[in-house]
Amino acid sequence: MFDVLGWIGAALILAAYFQASRNVWPAHRSLNASVNLVGAALLASNALHRGAFPNFGLEIIFCLIAIRVIYLDKK
Repeated sequence: MFDVLGWIGAALILAAYFQASRNVWPAHRSLNASVNLVGAALLASNALHRGAFPNFGLEIIFCLIAIRVIYLDKK
């Protein structure tokens, strides 16, 4: 199950990156950050389950960045 969650998370992050590169979902907007947040959280759950702590830490940082973008976009 965690493998499936990891793959979904990776797909979400790639989708957000692709849409941002086409200026469909600008990187500084909540939609892009929300998709990245969910993707990073899913990848973090996979990394934690596997004991991949460096990857887990990186994904948590990505989650915090996404939360900050969402917060700033809502102001």
